[in-house]
Amino acid sequence: MQADATFWDSLVFDRIDDVHVEAVTAAFGTVGVTARGRATEVACPDCGCSSNRVHDSYQRRLKDLPLAEQSVVIHLTVRRFICSTDNCPRRTFAEPFAQLTAPYARFTTRLCHVLERVGLALAGRAGARLTAQLGFQVGRMTLLRRVMALPDPQPSTPRVLGVDDFATHPGQTYSTVMTCGETHRVVDVLPTHDSGPLAAWLATHPGVEIICRDRAGVYAEGARLGAPTAIQVADRFHLWQGIADGLLFQYGTHTFEGPRVFTLDLARQFEVNDASGEHDHYIQLHCELRYEPVLQLRAQGHFESWFFHDTDDELDRWANGLGLHEFWAILRNFHPAEIRVYQEQV
Repeated sequence: MQADATFWDSLVFDRIDDVHVEAVTAAFGTVGVTARGRATEVACPDCGCSSNRVHDSYQRRLKDLPLAEQSVVIHLTVRRFICSTDNCPRRTFAEPFAQLTAPYARFTTRLCHVLERVGLALAGRAGARLTAQLGFQVGRMTLLRRVMALPDPQPSTPRVLGVDDFATHPGQTYSTVMTCGETHRVVDVLPTHDSGPLAAWLATHPGVEIICRDRAGVYAEGARLGAPTAIQVADRFHLWQGIADGLLFQYGTHTFEGPRVFTLDLARQFEVNDASGEHDHYIQLHCELRYEPVLQLRAQGHFESWFFHDTDDELDRWANGLGLHEFWAILRNFHPAEIRVYQEQV
């Protein structure tokens, strides 16, 4: 069929000024577009001088986005021009189509952008199946090549920086991963988990206001040296880990250098590190309620339950299990005679 220049130039090739459509054919589910360049003269890419002397031409076959559920193929005539500058090292050059495609590409630029989005979302095989349904089928390796050709993102220095270690070889080699606390994306990875590389990174990336880190002393020192004005805080995971280092719930009848009493004790055990960040000792903080040893309470006997972070149990499940204990139905009928809060080192 004959090309409608107004339709193709204003709609299909909108904002692509360097292409002129000569003819369009449709057969067997494929639309073939014959096109050529509009320019009468083209600048040499080396010396920049314009030339209108055509040396020869060749054909390029470009795959484009589908139209009305039909594949679109552009048969593009590319002219080679002769550079007229005597001292230019380039004798001939091809006319560029920067708005339509890239040199040596087999797809148009807009189709490449779609392939990149499909590849980023679905990767290889799943993305290839989707492109077949959308009318521009490509192979899985084509999608992966499009993704790998994309430049790596260059994140800016985050305002909230998360710092933690991870094992590249568990038990042997550890590195430091840094993430943005607001976007939860990885910012950088340091080869070791020492204070020096962290301090150097912070010194070359000013602007960090808050540093979320674990309890390691090396990270505290690195943050203090590299970003002395930044606020250091513990992230939610390490706060829960600190709480869950040890939680004790117990009750029973005891004698504390005097008459017997019934006690209900909730204790938190947490780790204390030395200046180098290594374990030194544990501190237990107790909240102890003491009751008169009446018969109903003494009949409950003794009960003790620990929760530790390194077990397979969950803190919420452990707490909910204690809340369902029948002991509470009896205890609510009595009032404590004494409440003691104290800590001890273990």
